[in-house]
Amino acid sequence: MQARLPALHSQQLLNVLEKFAIQPQRLKDLEDEYFSLEMWHETNAQREGTIKRNTCFPASAEQLVLSGPHFYVGQPLYKTPREVCKINSHYDVLDLSFISDDYLPRSNYIHACNVNEYQNRIPRVSWVEEGESEPRKVTEYYRFVNRKMLSQSGERTLVSSIFPEAIAHIDGCFSVAFSNKTKLLSFSFLANTIAYDFWVKTTGKATLRGDLINQFPLPKLECNVQNSIFVRGLALTCLTTYYAELWESAYTPEFNRDTWTKQDPRLNNQFFHNLTPNCCGGDNQVTK
Repeated sequence: MQARLPALHSQQLLNVLEKFAIQPQRLKDLEDEYFSLEMWHETNAQREGTIKRNTCFPASAEQLVLSGPHFYVGQPLYKTPREVCKINSHYDVLDLSFISDDYLPRSNYIHACNVNEYQNRIPRVSWVEEGESEPRKVTEYYRFVNRKMLSQSGERTLVSSIFPEAIAHIDGCFSVAFSNKTKLLSFSFLANTIAYDFWVKTTGKATLRGDLINQFPLPKLECNVQNSIFVRGLALTCLTTYYAELWESAYTPEFNRDTWTKQDPRLNNQFFHNLTPNCCGGDNQVTK
């Protein structure tokens, strides 16, 4: 019946929480500009004949159903299930140096109904795009996705990334679609930071769903700060051709004028100079 208190262990951390507390805007303030959901409930969706357990490589993005181990902080491609996958440890870490431009990891689930029925069951967002008569499916948007379970003692507690259109997920994940791509990128890349990870840790919560996501602060970013955050977040995210439209819509020549924030022989500032408007052109193959 009372407010949950943050889990703090030192006086100095109060200053950090005060910075979060004074932010005037939260995700919930966007109202009908975003839509969050658990998508396919792992048990109920199987019982209803929407998905079924079958570990295999999907033939297309439409057939991929994400689980929590698939991704990590800012990494949409982190692990793939083994051919026999029965527990969370039955995943292999991906070597991004060897993936193809259109790579898709194995999925533990496939459609249990025909394509048309499956598409009809996909939830729709709460807004209607200009010139259209009905809301689009959530799978027609790039989405912020986070792991539902929070490891309070782990290296990172808030584990999230951006996933492309068409892809679905089970309720071991929780996703948010945005009507505005700039707000998607701002929210998602701020969620990758240690500051937001700290804020989630202080809640002491074991799961991350809409009740907590709605409280995420949405600070207004200055243009130069936003560009620096976006170019780094997009470079981590846009690993395959499925992100081409996202990269191309967000790219700005300002990306090419950025530099790393510290001097380090392992960090080459030519990385920024070589970026192009084409997601998969030339030196944009960041991880390769």
